[in-house]
Amino acid sequence: MATLKIGHRGAKGHVAENTLESIKKAMLLKVDMIEIDVHLCKTGELVVIHDEELGNTTSGNGVVSDKSLAQIKSFRTREGYQIPTLSEVLELIQDKVILNIELKGEGTAEPVLKCLQKFPESKILISSFSFNELMSLRSWNPEIPVAVLTENDLSMAFLQARHLKAFSIHPYYKMVTRDFIADCHRNDIKVYVWTVNKPEKIKKLKSLDVDGIFSDFPDRL
Repeated sequence: MATLKIGHRGAKGHVAENTLESIKKAMLLKVDMIEIDVHLCKTGELVVIHDEELGNTTSGNGVVSDKSLAQIKSFRTREGYQIPTLSEVLELIQDKVILNIELKGEGTAEPVLKCLQKFPESKILISSFSFNELMSLRSWNPEIPVAVLTENDLSMAFLQARHLKAFSIHPYYKMVTRDFIADCHRNDIKVYVWTVNKPEKIKKLKSLDVDGIFSDFPDRL
């Protein structure tokens, strides 16, 4: 089966990450899945941004959770793009590609589920490094596809994935082994690795039989 092409934060290598413009670019590059990150802002909306600290990627200062949506909408990325809401992303992609929503901020699980009420679950994958957020999500919805993220502990990720009945595990690409991938497949767990940009590394990971690869340059996949 073909390895899924997953656009990391849209098509981060081409257009500013986590923007509608980056997501459009990823769709033009014919990705199978797009990954984005969400935080809750002060007024309760889910905004699509990787870092809690606004100054890292935008003209704003302070943290996302202290700002209203109106304030966040007044900021711009360094390339001049607006910060989108999850609702705007859902409206843009509709169900054309699978959307991988990474829960970044605390307390994001329930509002994400509410936002997704009219969205087909077959086109959604919710991931997080936070086991607590994924457990919270599971308590609200036992069926929606979830994924465990890890950058340093494959064994713990595997145990958590089994407990959550997760669809997939998303490890840092340097960690994975053929044996780990085989163990996951025996347990009906897919393995999507992040974030791989060099063609020779992409080729090697495909040879290990990973199910999907996140890339800033999805056209290289």
